[in-house]
Amino acid sequence: MAKIIADCTAVLLCGGKSSRMGFDKALLKIQGQYVILQTAEKLMELFEEVILVTNDSQKFPKAFRKCTIIQDMYLGKGPLGGIVTAMNYTQKAEVFVIACDIPTFSPKLVYQLASKRGQNQVTIFDFEGRQEPLFGFYRCSCLPTFQKQLAQNNYQVRQEFERLSVKTVQLSKENQLKNVNRKEELSQWYR
Repeated sequence: MAKIIADCTAVLLCGGKSSRMGFDKALLKIQGQYVILQTAEKLMELFEEVILVTNDSQKFPKAFRKCTIIQDMYLGKGPLGGIVTAMNYTQKAEVFVIACDIPTFSPKLVYQLASKRGQNQVTIFDFEGRQEPLFGFYRCSCLPTFQKQLAQNNYQVRQEFERLSVKTVQLSKENQLKNVNRKEELSQWYR
């Protein structure tokens, strides 16, 4: 399959605390396979460059070396720190951000968002009035705004969206993004 999403780096955020899960979601295995590697492999079919941003680059086994692994420059600052780290790293004009706990996404959703980007700085889904900031496209022109947020100890990705050009795309119920936060949700993950 041709990589049709050009001038964009895929960023897999895998540095969270996973406090509700009780263990690091980035190292979750189902049927003997790392879930995050399945996500990374899907992304490699869509993008020329896939990077993992993590709070501990040493925690990943050799199986993860298919991807570039970079250390989060803003430890403890949430996903926004990971996004800023990725924007500082990439040579591309844009990043596609996805959290490590959304492995069942369909590539068609990535294509759908990509087709709606236009000149917007941020393109994300909205599901029933709730924005999905950890599955979306961010132009690197957002970097100064996000760096300012971090400097002000404001770590919510959406906090400064009113200062940026943001396109939200309605997500249908059948395409709803599923993430997992607790052990008891694991059985629902792959339905």
